[in-house]
Amino acid sequence: MHKKLTVLALSATLLSLQNLQAQDLAVKSLLLTKGKKWDQLANNKKQLQNNVISVRPFTQFTLKIDGSAKKVTGSYDVTSKLKKAGSCIFTIRNKKGEIFNSGIVKKGTPAQNFSVDISSDKELIFTVYDGGEYGNHYDANWIDLKLEGLSGKITAEQNYFPGADEYAPSRAQYFSWINNTNEGPTAVQTKINLDFFKFLHDQYGMILDIYAFDAGAIDGCNFYGMLDSVRFRQQFPKGFGPLVKYAGKMNTRFGIWGGPDGFGTTKKEANERRKMLVKLARDYNFELFKFDLVCGKLDNIDEFINAMQEVREHDPSLILLNHRLPLKHGTKEATTFLYGGKETYIDVHMENAVTAPHHRAGALMRDLPPNLTRLTEDHGTCISSCPDAWDDDLILQAFNRCLILAPEIYGNPWLLKDSDFPKLARIYNLHRRYRTIMTTGMVLPKSYGMYPVARGSKATRLITLRNASWDDKKITVNLSDEIGLTKTNNNIVARVLHPFEETVKSDLKYGDKFEVTIKPFRSLLLLVSAEKDGHGFALEGAKYNVVREVEDKPLKVDIFGKNGEEKTIKISGFNKKFTKATINKIDYSKLLKGENINVSFKSKASKYHEPNFKVAELKSIDYPADSKSLFEATCFAGSSNALEAQAIEKIGWSKIKQVRKAQNAFFNQPLFAERGIWDKNLFDGKMDTCFYAMYRKLHHKPIIPGIFRVDFGKVYDADQIVVKVPDTFSLQPFMNQEGHIAEISEDLKIWTPVRFLADLDSVIKIPAGKKVRYLRMFTEKKQQPLRIAEVELWKNEGMLPRDNFRASNLFRDITDLNFEKAWSCSFELPKNLAPNSKICVAINGKYGDENAYAALKVTDKKGNISYVGANDRAPSFTYNAWEGNPQVPIKGNYTYYFPVTKNLIGKKIEAVVLGVKECKSMRPEVRVVAPEPLIKKQLIIK
Repeated sequence: MHKKLTVLALSATLLSLQNLQAQDLAVKSLLLTKGKKWDQLANNKKQLQNNVISVRPFTQFTLKIDGSAKKVTGSYDVTSKLKKAGSCIFTIRNKKGEIFNSGIVKKGTPAQNFSVDISSDKELIFTVYDGGEYGNHYDANWIDLKLEGLSGKITAEQNYFPGADEYAPSRAQYFSWINNTNEGPTAVQTKINLDFFKFLHDQYGMILDIYAFDAGAIDGCNFYGMLDSVRFRQQFPKGFGPLVKYAGKMNTRFGIWGGPDGFGTTKKEANERRKMLVKLARDYNFELFKFDLVCGKLDNIDEFINAMQEVREHDPSLILLNHRLPLKHGTKEATTFLYGGKETYIDVHMENAVTAPHHRAGALMRDLPPNLTRLTEDHGTCISSCPDAWDDDLILQAFNRCLILAPEIYGNPWLLKDSDFPKLARIYNLHRRYRTIMTTGMVLPKSYGMYPVARGSKATRLITLRNASWDDKKITVNLSDEIGLTKTNNNIVARVLHPFEETVKSDLKYGDKFEVTIKPFRSLLLLVSAEKDGHGFALEGAKYNVVREVEDKPLKVDIFGKNGEEKTIKISGFNKKFTKATINKIDYSKLLKGENINVSFKSKASKYHEPNFKVAELKSIDYPADSKSLFEATCFAGSSNALEAQAIEKIGWSKIKQVRKAQNAFFNQPLFAERGIWDKNLFDGKMDTCFYAMYRKLHHKPIIPGIFRVDFGKVYDADQIVVKVPDTFSLQPFMNQEGHIAEISEDLKIWTPVRFLADLDSVIKIPAGKKVRYLRMFTEKKQQPLRIAEVELWKNEGMLPRDNFRASNLFRDITDLNFEKAWSCSFELPKNLAPNSKICVAINGKYGDENAYAALKVTDKKGNISYVGANDRAPSFTYNAWEGNPQVPIKGNYTYYFPVTKNLIGKKIEAVVLGVKECKSMRPEVRVVAPEPLIKKQLIIK
């Protein structure tokens, strides 16, 4: 190992150097400052010698040339006596942009020489970034750094570098907000969550740079904590140490949420707070502090600045997120600010402003930061509620905006389907592959659609496009400087990387044009490159998705085709050590020799109808006599449950051990039951778990609990319904032994009123000769008890099974909504609809909050009529929230969703919309949407 000059923090003093030509710059232009502390930390005492500038990653200095120079030359390497591997990226920039990038340089790699023309440059910025290994306690060495042909003088200065700059590669993050709320995380739950990410790491090679604790780990809402507090020890009995060690096995570091102050009113209190922050960075290797106004404002600004500067002496890479804080002259310590001030919790803090086939149109339509600024924080992609289209959302977060934290997710990613986890890892892995060249971007011309961005190098471009309409959108891509591509004679390959992977063409030329098609309300990621290598596995001739591309494990790829298609495919970019290839267990090893093969996609099913099409527009009709039946159909089909509960009901419980444990840890935490936000609490046989309407403020007005409704799942011949509350307080606003009216029905058409006495066990006798499927309770006063614990259905003194019971409590009564107008259209569905089709009744226009409802009236060939409600809506039906509530009034553009089931095929369907008198500009229409119907086969190469 060569000897070197160690620089922890370059001197802020400007040094004027006269008449240097081809001279070493190390000692003459840079001062050793605070090196002793770094030596002690690294346990690596060094001699000083003039030919090496040794810095920590995330260190930057500028050389200004008062005169001229021809070249900057030297070499670079990474060294350390620490056991943990390290890697760095060495860069040099002039005022126009990057002129040198070493790529990732790993510890132990021999020193690499470089020579860069600087004949027209007056200022050079030298930066070392972390290359993506765990921690940064190693040395990045600029060796024999010289300016050749220098005339005049140079000055050198350290640049203030608060953890990152605009050109720093992104760091992949998860943060735990809404996995827990302000009560804070625990060690047990955190370990289970880490197991989930370790599963993604071990199975798919996904690397999570930062796992950030959100509110309540140390600090909380309106208070500051310490590591030795009783509260902290209750949540983390062994402190952070064991978790830090465990996370380090997959190269993950921690971050922490808190407030900017907590320095108290005495010097002792200030020192304790400062020492705690330093300890997190120095001893626990924390990489991120997120300071939020929720905890409290900043009064002790100077103490805050001193603490952050000492923290960065130990870790120059530490990122400080500023969430809504006026830091005044402490702002220079912050790495980022919160972009738009808006969280991305779907249908809680971000919702659709247009009709759409899923809940994330609002997220997909999000604009770009000013000037493509990367030192901001967009709150990432929330995966906790309404998970459909999460991948389109994350593609834009990671590749379009590509901020300093990207890809970034938060919430409960274990609420994705098991089939989604390879895609989640693939997005992280693709971003990691290209993150060093995606630090600069350009906005493309308007012909590329909404907020199109191209990022990358002069030879490789990653282009993100989107379609926020109901119809396919075709975009023409011009292989020229229009997308930032430098003129070349090399062949250019164009590949779609999302939503499916597909080779558009592999022998394009500079100046060629081609089209890509973006499906409705989706994003698209396109790779265009004149570089032959470095892009990993590729397949030509069919759509595919790489399931796993991990060294020392078999390569897994899903290949897709339409029913009846035959595809001719070949592969490239595979590891030459592989010797066998199979597709659905049939040997196709000749693929490894570069040969073409034919793959047939056939099934017994007939060819499917076009998956996305418009059915009809609804026309104004007289207000229908059966409006209550239509309205109640959607009230009983919809849900008042927390959005997370709705998500798990939709996707089902995972079959993957680590995922199921994370799901259980979330839903079984005491607060989730205690908040009474899931109707399943009514059917679990426990009097201490309840379901009750929340009493919070819903954006612009208080929530008004609606009718308590129960759907028993099918028609029963039963004797009585029993509704239980745990105590007299929970029965309020009713008193024991007061008479009230409930309503029962078996078909939503005829409703029978039943009088009963309110009590801890309210017994509703079913009249002789009546059957029941639906219950509307406490309809006379349109109120319900505070806390209902159990609902039972009895027959002959025996309680009936409750597996399919459902309940809601936030839907209003139709008489409260003043509906006066209606729209309708009739249609029949094609028999060959694609699997998982759904009917969308898109009610375009602005008509006010909850002022339009949709339902279906279905008539079979015998003339029997049934009513079908929407089981989902975007924005979501009013729900009992796990955390927060929608912040702004919903003014319209609702989309109601009806799954296509067998009982809808071959029948006359009438879509009906009910609305208030003011709905003059409403434009309702019916559409059918479905995922593209494709047959999947799996290629395994080993």
